[in-house]
Amino acid sequence: MIISALVAAGFLLAACGAAATPTAVPPSGAVASDTPVANGPGSTATMLPEPSATEAPQPTATEASMPTATPLPTAPPQPTATQKPAVTGERISFAAGATSAAVEGNLAAQGMQRYVLGVMAGQLMEVSVDPQDKVQLVVYGADGNVLKSGMGGAAFFRGTVPSTQDYIVEVKAGSEAVSYTLNVIIPLRISFAAGATSAVITGQLAAAQTQHYVLNIEEGQLLEVGVSPQESVRLVIYGADGTVLKSGMGGGAFFRGTVPSTQDYIVDVGPGTGAVSFTMDVIIPVRISFAAGATSASVEGHLSAHQTQYYVLGAAGGQTMEVNASPEGKVRLIIYGVDGTVLMSGMGEGASFSGTLPSGQDYIVAVQAGPEAVNCSLEVSIQ
Repeated sequence: MIISALVAAGFLLAACGAAATPTAVPPSGAVASDTPVANGPGSTATMLPEPSATEAPQPTATEASMPTATPLPTAPPQPTATQKPAVTGERISFAAGATSAAVEGNLAAQGMQRYVLGVMAGQLMEVSVDPQDKVQLVVYGADGNVLKSGMGGAAFFRGTVPSTQDYIVEVKAGSEAVSYTLNVIIPLRISFAAGATSAVITGQLAAAQTQHYVLNIEEGQLLEVGVSPQESVRLVIYGADGTVLKSGMGGGAFFRGTVPSTQDYIVDVGPGTGAVSFTMDVIIPVRISFAAGATSASVEGHLSAHQTQYYVLGAAGGQTMEVNASPEGKVRLIIYGVDGTVLMSGMGEGASFSGTLPSGQDYIVAVQAGPEAVNCSLEVSIQ
């Protein structure tokens, strides 16, 4: 009886001891105490402390820095230095071999039409809208560089673009609806071979087509342009500043004269009445200058087979000029004035000239090689 009572008392004491020390159960979503948690790249694992029975588990610094299972929304990608926003608008394309394009359109009152075209750095671009007094013209690069703001002035732009990129052309109507024609010209730049004083360009024109060229000339240089067949084409020459050297209104497809200022000059070749193939010769002679007090000068050079090198010098009427080109028999000599007076035609007259000048003007001296390349020299004296 006594033994049974003692056994029962033992069971009661054991049950009371178990209730006094409860086992902690991790709250939902908590990390087990033996699981390492990373603070970020390069961090070391940290053991989370086990929460006590009387204190609710508090988030530690490690827990607060843990990423959640759902990623946060990110901002849309922004353009970088090499990623520019797309340019929208009707793209202008030139026909194969063409140097211009025309686009027709209609605008409602206060309406606007945007065009896009790619232009290379250093190219001359001319943009005009007809009628100029009914619309506003804005021209700017995809990089935001404004070439024409549209604030005042005619609907016209001519200039050299600063960088290779797309350029945007906007045509805006005023208070009235308008039909318009947009003309864009990007002339082909004429370049001379190293050391050369001339260039020859060949081309073909469709009916009503005009081909545009451009070349840079320094103030005081003599320019000669001739297009053949002259009766089937018309020639227009003007500076980037608008100075007209040849209007194209009569006078044949030929020009010779001294340019008034240093700038780009545009040369337009258009057809007469129909399609035509043409050849254009462009000459910018090297000016011969005498040293102070000297009465003669000499020039040396190299000519390819059939190549012609052009020189120019000013002289007064009544002066005696002597010119000798060598080697004799390998080159021929041509001399004529700016006014067209021929002193030596080069037709079987050798390579020497001596005579009295009929008038004061610039005289062109041309040395032409035969069928073989040759090193040559030119001596000029004026008394």
